[in-house]
Amino acid sequence: MKTVFEYKSIEASKFSNTFTAKKLLKLSKRYGFVIRADIFFNKENNDFKKGNICRIRLSLPGPEIYASSSGNSFENSIN
Repeated sequence: MKTVFEYKSIEASKFSNTFTAKKLLKLSKRYGFVIRADIFFNKENNDFKKGNICRIRLSLPGPEIYASSSGNSFENSIN
């Protein structure tokens, strides 16, 4: 599975890349038909302190699956 990381409003992080890649490796082992994962990290300032947003788009043969989550850290958003 090919993975592509994009960062908006923050600098790229090796830790976030590695953490996300480990999580996606489990997914790719279970579902071998996943072709590509596009991961988007975004930092937004808001009053709820949940401005660390992670969006993941999985490309499959046919449809695409999209998920988005925000949390107080990127690790929480990815989980």
